[in-house]
Amino acid sequence: MPSRRARQLRGSDRQNLVAHGTQEPAAHDYYLRGLGYLQEYQHPENIESAIALFSRALERDPKYALAHAGMGQAYWLKYDATYEADWLERAGQACEHAVALDSESAPGHTCLGTVDVSRGRYEEAARQFQRATKSDPTSEGAYRGLASAYERMGKLAEAEKTYRTAIQVWPQYWAGYGWLGSFYSRQARYAEAERETRQAIALAPDNPHAYRMLGGIYIFNGEYDKAIEVLQHAIALYPAREAYSNLGVAYFNLRRFGDAVKALQNVCTDVTKSLDFDSCGNLARAYYWSPNDRAKARETYQRAIHMAEENLKINPKNGDTHILMANYYAMLGDSSSAFKSLERALKLGPGTPEYLAIAAVVHNHFGRKNDALNYLEKARFRGYSVAEIKASPEFDNLRDNARFRQVVSAR
Repeated sequence: MPSRRARQLRGSDRQNLVAHGTQEPAAHDYYLRGLGYLQEYQHPENIESAIALFSRALERDPKYALAHAGMGQAYWLKYDATYEADWLERAGQACEHAVALDSESAPGHTCLGTVDVSRGRYEEAARQFQRATKSDPTSEGAYRGLASAYERMGKLAEAEKTYRTAIQVWPQYWAGYGWLGSFYSRQARYAEAERETRQAIALAPDNPHAYRMLGGIYIFNGEYDKAIEVLQHAIALYPAREAYSNLGVAYFNLRRFGDAVKALQNVCTDVTKSLDFDSCGNLARAYYWSPNDRAKARETYQRAIHMAEENLKINPKNGDTHILMANYYAMLGDSSSAFKSLERALKLGPGTPEYLAIAAVVHNHFGRKNDALNYLEKARFRGYSVAEIKASPEFDNLRDNARFRQVVSAR
């Protein structure tokens, strides 16, 4: 047992242990085991195991900074899975405690940076991650976090370079490739996104996150049968909300609206605690276009808006939230709120391909066809998926328009 080893430590062992921030061998052992679970966070049960082990470490040594940082990261992952503000608050407290105990702690600053990104404090997050990389140039997580902060600040070249640095620091870890793949997907660089995501799968073949991401890329490429197969595999590995949501989108794009509703009802129910407005917005969209379910769309869009508003209380700079709210308000016929949300989103991410495509949806919904076509042209110029545009029933009224045909035929 770890406690027995403690009584037999040699002087050099004791010094090495103190260098890790504790004099309790059992605390360090529990921390290392918790860290191992945390690094495999693609399996949700591992997050619970990590929390339990970090708790045991802190029982042995309440002033163990690394264990507080690990706990903060685990709490943040709980927040990322649920959008429940309490988990983010608990994460922030744990991270702050870690840095208060050890101001040079790279994991502590990485932890704080992660929380700051979620709160929209991107510049402060970048400073925290930079401190972490300075303290520990081998910290893969700090580089990934720094890249995510750069991305949200609109520093896309720096973001890409830093995502690649994270991979160079730990080339055998799947997460670096997964995060870079997601970055490429958001930038409509789908071939590169698929390449990196496949590498993540090669390194972690049972990874439900990576399969879910690959399914999303297949959707952007219009390869819906492949998407459905991959997403069903992801759900078999773990029934995560993102996989069901993407599966619903794949069915939706095939205009199998009933199947889309069934998939999306798994993640947007009356009893769910999650504030996943994206999935609920997708369900509302499926209801709207499903011949037998349109009456349910309004209430579901309203629910998605309420969830999104709660998200904005945490991070008012989240352009993804603003752009989706613009879409939801448009579908409810609220032009004033739709265009206000759209304006905020485009200020936060003026060249984001998906934002431009949704701007086209909003303008088209209110009869502004020329503006809609202008935005579609901009979206395609940025590389946005032609398959998504072709599949969207929101653009059915434009099918015979010469400019629209040019948009969807352009390479």
